[in-house]
Amino acid sequence: SAAQTVQNLQEVVSLYPESPSAPIAALMLAKNYYDSGNHALADGAYADFIQKYPAHSMAPVAELGRAHVQEAIGQTEQAALAYSAFAKKYPTHFLLADAILSQARSLATMGRTGEARVVYEDFMAAHPNSSFVPEAEAALMRLKRTAPAPAVAPAAPPEPPPKG
Repeated sequence: SAAQTVQNLQEVVSLYPESPSAPIAALMLAKNYYDSGNHALADGAYADFIQKYPAHSMAPVAELGRAHVQEAIGQTEQAALAYSAFAKKYPTHFLLADAILSQARSLATMGRTGEARVVYEDFMAAHPNSSFVPEAEAALMRLKRTAPAPAVAPAAPPEPPPKG
């Protein structure tokens, strides 16, 4: 059962914190909390991971997990900033595409469709062979269907000639 899984993961983390399995168990525990909708516990578990294992190869996963928690609890602006920071900090990470597409999704959620479109388009241009290009293309098409065309500001009236 899910409760048993959580209990087992908690035991590994608390009883064997120095074991090689503890960091992975800690990440799995955070993800389990997230998946079950317990975002506060998920965020705490990701933060604990970062504090306890800052140099671990999976620390970036915990950073990205915290951004997903922010998005899930409606802190969309903070999430978009965290996704962008992740992409800048880890430009070759295996979760780069997730961070970039999540940033674009967050921008679109906030109604910043122009910025979201640029993020999607830049991702596709920079990573044309990525397996995530179809996802980016589909999201871009949804944006184009649902977002009105960018408003063009009316031209300003000409300035009157200076009196002289």
